[in-house]
Amino acid sequence: MNNTIEKKIGFDRIRAMIAEQCSNALAVRMADEMAFSSDFEQVTRLLRQTDEMRRIVMFESSFPSQDFIDLSPALSDIRIENTAIEQAALFDLKCSLQTIGACQRFLLDEERTDYPELRLLAERVEVDPILLRQAAKIIDDKGEIYDNASPDLQEIRRQMERKRGAADTYLNRALAHAKQEGWTPENAEPTIRNGRMVIPLIDTHRRKMKGLIHGESATRQTAYVEPAEVVELNNDLRELEMAEQREIFRILLQYSNLLRPRLPQLMEAYWFLARIDFIRAKARVALDMNASMPLVENRPLIGWLEAYHPLLYMQRRKERGDKHGVQPFNLSLDTADSHHRILIISGPNAGGKSVCLKAVGLLQYMLQCGMLVSCRATSEFGIFDRLFIDIGDQQSIDNDLSTYTSHLQNMKQLLAEADQRTLFLAPTAW
Repeated sequence: MNNTIEKKIGFDRIRAMIAEQCSNALAVRMADEMAFSSDFEQVTRLLRQTDEMRRIVMFESSFPSQDFIDLSPALSDIRIENTAIEQAALFDLKCSLQTIGACQRFLLDEERTDYPELRLLAERVEVDPILLRQAAKIIDDKGEIYDNASPDLQEIRRQMERKRGAADTYLNRALAHAKQEGWTPENAEPTIRNGRMVIPLIDTHRRKMKGLIHGESATRQTAYVEPAEVVELNNDLRELEMAEQREIFRILLQYSNLLRPRLPQLMEAYWFLARIDFIRAKARVALDMNASMPLVENRPLIGWLEAYHPLLYMQRRKERGDKHGVQPFNLSLDTADSHHRILIISGPNAGGKSVCLKAVGLLQYMLQCGMLVSCRATSEFGIFDRLFIDIGDQQSIDNDLSTYTSHLQNMKQLLAEADQRTLFLAPTAW
């Protein structure tokens, strides 16, 4: 199975749809790595997972729907001692740990027995509850560090508040005096320049107020002055801000030291979260194409009822609001029956032969990638070890001799490798 085959049958578009539905970077990678499998147990397990999630998406409003965030890169960054998780990453960690916990509580609920495959995934996850409790004490729901995250931080912020209050008092007093003296432009208000609170003064009066000048307006008619009384307070504030950042780093470092020995456990938890997001993406795509879970047997078999090309279905629904014009088909092939091993479809040009051929390849490929398929749920699907597809843009030796040579080479490979568990699809005209 390779990219050429996927492009010929349209599976590359299905893969892109799944990746687009993923909100988790690791889940997107899982979509990229999704592969055709002939392992019956693996295929049926993946199908059951997707079908269970399809029902959850349809009927379970209490299942988490947000914060499926991949924190594995941020966690990898703190493997080394004395490295600290960033504040934004800690906020994402808190939110995603809440989502992991909510997924587990939903799937492990003893009264909920309809999702056994997803339950097995949830049972493998263990996250020390102290991690979420501590994160919730450090960072709020807006991503800001709490004042009481540590006694030192609380004291620093109290001092900052006092200094800001005093600075505002001096600044407003200086501004009122400047307005009274006529030194300011009309409707002047305190503003910020270079991170410092300043007062706008008419340029000709800039020297009448003691303080530091922090530039001028583009027209050079206004100068921005930091009153002398405020300079020292602003300096103190700047030092307190640096002290605040040092204390926040210390808090984050302390929390990272709590995380570090639990990283293997956390990596497993985030793999679970990504897996759930990936399965949810497959379920959403299945709903978009009206796909269902068929009967699956561990032998080469096609017993499809009301099957249709999923991409064509979605295209028609987008264009017309329904699947009008998409004709379903029934198909029966069984390698155990010598009279039903080969099917030849004939008919006029533009009669739908190639669409049907590609639909067969696409649906079988989707199923063996663990995806639900667009057909009646009572359809029977088998498992093939190999899938050969020889579909080209040119189907006549009169049009393209090199294409004919390519077909001969493909047939040579088919004869060398195919067996009774092989599905081979090719146009009859070449």
